[in-house]
Amino acid sequence: MSAFNTFQQSGEQCTAWLRFTIERFDVYGQWEGVSGPGVVIIESVVRTENSDLPYSSQLTKAVYQHEFELKTLKFVFMYNVVNEETLRFVREFIYNEETYKDLDHIQEAPRKSFEKDTPQYHQLLGTRMGTRHIGRVVTWFQSYRLQLRFDID
Repeated sequence: MSAFNTFQQSGEQCTAWLRFTIERFDVYGQWEGVSGPGVVIIESVVRTENSDLPYSSQLTKAVYQHEFELKTLKFVFMYNVVNEETLRFVREFIYNEETYKDLDHIQEAPRKSFEKDTPQYHQLLGTRMGTRHIGRVVTWFQSYRLQLRFDID
């Protein structure tokens, strides 16, 4: 079950599904997701490395602020993470027990939570979302896919 389906079952209403695609001869970027009261759920993010395109955090902030005040944002879900650098870090430093060495075969894995100012938190965080403070990063696997949740203070 996706984070989007879980959110829908909670009874909250989401805005329309949004997809931004930017293509130029030298760069490509895409952001796909949905927002609702207190949450943004990102299904897909693609950005050409070293491009001048907006970062996913900037697009996420813009999507949320289109419908809600930024101060009400509490959670950002990244669903089905495929970034190789993130997957490598998760394999080597978070789910590093022998059971989890082969990420392609992790169907389910326990949630692991990382508070601010821990090395894992800083590695997973990447960028800040404007002026909001991310207090915790949570990781888990569901149906063989890495999931991330950023808890916003």
